[in-house]
Amino acid sequence: MMNHRYLVWWMLSVALVSASGVRLISAQEIRPEVIRKAKQATALVVLPSAQGFGSAVCIDASGYFLTNEHVVRSTGESAVTLVLSAGEDDQQVVQAEVVRRDKEDDLALLKVKGEKKYSALELGLDTELVETQQLIAFGYPFGTALKAKEKEYPSISVNVGRITALRRSNGKL
Repeated sequence: MMNHRYLVWWMLSVALVSASGVRLISAQEIRPEVIRKAKQATALVVLPSAQGFGSAVCIDASGYFLTNEHVVRSTGESAVTLVLSAGEDDQQVVQAEVVRRDKEDDLALLKVKGEKKYSALELGLDTELVETQQLIAFGYPFGTALKAKEKEYPSISVNVGRITALRRSNGKL
């Protein structure tokens, strides 16, 4: 069974996803369409009353997003704002409810209100991971600190890295 903490890390530090799921890639295979899809599936989480920010990833086209529980923990409320395509011309601001929280595994499931379809990423399996596998991380690690002066929200940060180690305890990653 997949470790839930790893699942969040995996999703927020998204490995390249193909139509068949997660696969090993070479640097030459980083395709613009894969990066565009992952950027569209990543949202800036804006907490109420300027309490902070986080990142979330869409895991279902009906509007389910996954973030860390610690991101929404201090809100004391069941709603957050998600900014899709933050800092871009097609930026959208939507409201989402916190529908599940798991403090132990540091997961929170958000559901966007309404019936619109969203760009979602497929989940991968931790059994597919190997050391030195390339990953691309998408998110907003500094909240709104990197925003352009003329825009309210920052554009997404995209970084390439590699898995340097897979640490297991009792058979779980």
